[in-house]
Amino acid sequence: MGSLAIERPCTMEPGLALARAADALAKIGYEIVSRSTHEFHLFYSAGSHTALRLDEHRHRLGIRADGQKLVFLFEAGLSSGGVVVQSERDELERRVAIATRSAGAPAPGAPRRCLTCGTLSDAGATTCATCGSSL
Repeated sequence: MGSLAIERPCTMEPGLALARAADALAKIGYEIVSRSTHEFHLFYSAGSHTALRLDEHRHRLGIRADGQKLVFLFEAGLSSGGVVVQSERDELERRVAIATRSAGAPAPGAPRRCLTCGTLSDAGATTCATCGSSL
């Protein structure tokens, strides 16, 4: 048990992306503790105080958005130490995937809309074919 940070691309407006991600996480046991324009704090109340795995322990989750990415920071507390094992990481990654999909982040390789001119890009493109802006 310990802490784990996971980043995912998300170009949706930060407030909307955070609200959607938090709503999805609330359905699987998280409670919203506080919120601001670019950051939400949640608590996994479905967990146990005695669990040895971060994904099963009552833990904090901070989510930050900046219009380019969502950052998820899972933390079990100051007295908890150790590393996150792969099975814990897999479960937390699954939760991040649920939240990211709900936030409206594009799936990897999916076409994205240019924020400058509105043109839909080809899958995997990094710049807009019409105006040249980065996606």
